[in-house]
Amino acid sequence: MSTFSVAMIGANGRIGAELCSISRNDDEIEVIPVVRNMLASSFLTYLGFCCRVLDISEVGDAKQAMSDVDAVVIAAYERGGAKWATDKNKLLIENSVKYSKPSAKIIYFSTIRALGRALDKDAPRFSLPSRYVLRKRLCERFLLRLCRKYNKRGYALRLGHVFGELQPRTVALRALLSTSQSLRLLVAADRPSNVLHTVTINDAVKICVGTELSPGVYCVVNNPQWTWHEVFDYYNSNGIDLMFEGSDGIARSSGSHEFVRGLRNQVSSKRDRLEGFLMYMPKNLEQRLKMKQWVRQYKAIAMTDRRPPPVFMREFQHSPVTVKLVPGLRETRALFHQHDSCEDVCSPAPCPTNRNL
Repeated sequence: MSTFSVAMIGANGRIGAELCSISRNDDEIEVIPVVRNMLASSFLTYLGFCCRVLDISEVGDAKQAMSDVDAVVIAAYERGGAKWATDKNKLLIENSVKYSKPSAKIIYFSTIRALGRALDKDAPRFSLPSRYVLRKRLCERFLLRLCRKYNKRGYALRLGHVFGELQPRTVALRALLSTSQSLRLLVAADRPSNVLHTVTINDAVKICVGTELSPGVYCVVNNPQWTWHEVFDYYNSNGIDLMFEGSDGIARSSGSHEFVRGLRNQVSSKRDRLEGFLMYMPKNLEQRLKMKQWVRQYKAIAMTDRRPPPVFMREFQHSPVTVKLVPGLRETRALFHQHDSCEDVCSPAPCPTNRNL
């Protein structure tokens, strides 16, 4: 089995670092981290990588970093509102395409948010996309145009909502599941999500590098797509109660309406039996009995309404991505068995051979 060498630009980022870690025991792919300074390489050095400390925006560094690899993965993203940030992102793509070897494949990490209203139908119809989405779309087009010019295969991977041991979404979800004994989630349990685990990103990269996949823009989510019940259940190590409420669960009656309806039912059901008895009792007894009934009913409703506050995430309202998915992805759960996520990410390893230098 041949091993493909891949230069990972932006390897010190959360996704890049986790992909490097996952690939350490992978015989099909050799990831070479490329970072801009020694400080950025510290965590990867701890994991056992011999990093290439080079700035891809410089022509000389770009040639040194990518002239001997089979593929380049651009996981770096320059943030900022000024035009220089957009130019810097385009320069990373341009140098990756121009100064990698002629047969190299170029993979750019984009986002499914670039789908716009096809992803989020609740978004205002005439609203402008965010600067982040516009920049990602611009970089996708720029990549494919340059790859056609230099006769190279380019892939823009629109990543779903990324989960993994180093990812903020995973940290936040585990914290949420550790704060209470039960959770109400404003989403249907069987609704497909666009969650994407890093093991599947790694698999998508290997498909782009090792097969004759047609160049273009592809979406990447778990295979098969996990339902929201599967996502929360996977991280629910404490076994807390999960209550999923779809659209019917969101539009529920208020507690006061429940109280009035329940009281009306109670009084109407027992009125006939009480009429004959109350005529022999003091005049104000009926009123006192009704007051006690109200108090008991209110307490019962107050007890049943002591539920945890509902949890809503923006991702709940996103439509499941079903178009232009990377073909041939292996099942995500099967990939978990091949990679010990926690140990892979956190434990050091011996430094690889000098082929990374």
